[in-house]
Amino acid sequence: RGGRLSELSTGRMKCLFGLILFAAVASAAVTVDFTGSSTMKQTASVKVGEKLEVCLKSNPTTGYSWQTSPEEDSHLKGEGCTYHRAPTNSHTVGGGGKECCVFEGKAAGTSNLNFEYRRPWETNAIAETTATVQVTVTA
Repeated sequence: RGGRLSELSTGRMKCLFGLILFAAVASAAVTVDFTGSSTMKQTASVKVGEKLEVCLKSNPTTGYSWQTSPEEDSHLKGEGCTYHRAPTNSHTVGGGGKECCVFEGKAAGTSNLNFEYRRPWETNAIAETTATVQVTVTA
């Protein structure tokens, strides 16, 4: 009787381990992090179906946010951006953080992602700062 219970437990553990491993691989992303960089041009390579996350310094309390162009093209699909407050500024009013934008590789080729840090309502103003990622998507 103990052998059958042990076999069941081992089978369940293998299944659980497989699910955890699958989740880790499925959520893996290539990250380009500009938050500690003075160079605002980088390159990245992802496979079709793989995620690319681009993180940039941001402080939305100033009215500025990162505008992306293109948001989607024949090689990359934009999945949106999320703001993350810096842990050191968690209780500071007006404290900054980072904005991370996620893209998915959808077809082999090369794309340039251009980011402009600007106030969206100031359509004629020059961007406060810019960043570019040249992305190669492989099959």
